[in-house]
Amino acid sequence: MEIYTQKVAPIMDKVCEILHLEGLNKNEFLTNLTNKIPIPVKPSHIVLNLSAVLILLSLLNVGSSLICNIVGFIYPAYMSFKALETTDNKDDKQWLTYWVVYSLFTVMDTFIGFTLSFIPFYYFFKLAFFVYLFHPKTQGAVIVYDKVVQPLLKKYESDIDQNLKNFGSK
Repeated sequence: MEIYTQKVAPIMDKVCEILHLEGLNKNEFLTNLTNKIPIPVKPSHIVLNLSAVLILLSLLNVGSSLICNIVGFIYPAYMSFKALETTDNKDDKQWLTYWVVYSLFTVMDTFIGFTLSFIPFYYFFKLAFFVYLFHPKTQGAVIVYDKVVQPLLKKYESDIDQNLKNFGSK
């Protein structure tokens, strides 16, 4: 335990600072959870270790598809819930944009994912892409939407609307 507090914890604190994870130490749920552990561990350290394990499993291609789906869904779903509970529309737009990009990627991945999965570290890159999409610092979903999805949908919007109208009338 002394090795952890004197040698490991300061290194983890620095990594958490670089990754902007210190805010997790103020999270009431995570703090209550870590208080039940016999070793004094910060919530940010647990999240960092869990993330490292998920990344390692993804690199080793062990349960990678499941890990990608969980990471791409659980945190964004919870943050979407939180966004809907606020009166601020900015966070609603961020998460709605995430779900549009995530959905389109998931549909594409359904068709070409089998082929792409033969690329070394595909699931690691997919995992990193999901984190890029939802991370508050990058807000990658907004970038991908603005540069790829929105122009593409605008181009075919009238065709899509007409097909939806025809489909609904049958």
